[in-house]
Amino acid sequence: MYMRKSQSKDYYIGLAIDTDNQNRKLRNENQKITQSMFGILKTKEKLKKDVEREVEADMDRLKQDCANEIEDATNELQRDRNKMLAALGIDEHEWERISWKY
Repeated sequence: MYMRKSQSKDYYIGLAIDTDNQNRKLRNENQKITQSMFGILKTKEKLKKDVEREVEADMDRLKQDCANEIEDATNELQRDRNKMLAALGIDEHEWERISWKY
């Protein structure tokens, strides 16, 4: 069937308008998706920073706990050593002199 020029022109104009509308809808959807992705990335960065702060705080607390345990163990060893020396009836100097026997 033969189309007249004006019908053909109107057809292509309509097709161009429909394509333009579809493209506009797709751009709007892409913009919404992009905004959602930025929101997700922002949340991810916030969560990452929060976790880093928590891990750092936990590590500091663990380091302090270990340092306290080491100090407590050192103090306990010193007390035990002092008790041993007292039980032997000797002082530090005497212990250094005779410790090779033990």
